[in-house]
Amino acid sequence: MQQYTMNSVYKHIIFDLDGTLSDSREGIFNAYDHVIEKLKIKSPGQEARMTLIGPPLQKGFADVFGLKGTDIESAVKVFREYYATKGLYENVLYNGIENLLGKLNLAGAILYVATSKYSAYANQVLKYFGIDGYFKEVSGADYNGFHASKVDLVAGIIRRNDIRDPLEVVIIGDTRYDIEAAAELGIDSIGVTYGFSSLAEITAFDPDYIVESVADLEHLLLDD
Repeated sequence: MQQYTMNSVYKHIIFDLDGTLSDSREGIFNAYDHVIEKLKIKSPGQEARMTLIGPPLQKGFADVFGLKGTDIESAVKVFREYYATKGLYENVLYNGIENLLGKLNLAGAILYVATSKYSAYANQVLKYFGIDGYFKEVSGADYNGFHASKVDLVAGIIRRNDIRDPLEVVIIGDTRYDIEAAAELGIDSIGVTYGFSSLAEITAFDPDYIVESVADLEHLLLDD
């Protein structure tokens, strides 16, 4: 009986976490609501809240809430009070993601995660879902939010893993930060519309490819 095999189109595949591997909106928004209630600050409104997913916490509290200095530090601390104990687990994997990761590993792809989420939380989330073993490296922000830009995170993965051929690498994500990082580093990008950005938004970011479902992502990444 002939064995059925698949080949990965890319040798190195870098995934965003929130909005790409899992739908983490409930936990993130509940954590922001906890901050708003506890610190008595004004809610930025529903449309602005959506922009909070993607950038580091410190940037979100500065740009969207208009906080400064020690007020940002206080807000981050209160956010993490909720997120570390509850918000992390108010989170679900997108249908088909674990199956896709398994197929990619079998096809010879080396997988990574690049996320502006605090690295300890990113690792907890992956372990909670039981998918941490699929990834060679998880690159996330440090506790203070430094070195949290997507460009820095992805560049670090490329450097530490001695990846020399840009044609072998792709970034998969649902926000402008993923697409812009890929463009700056000269590697391919795949924008997903099942995450936190609409088709119109993803199209405006101008990724190399756009997919609307995990099934579409599998078709793009695997040759059979």
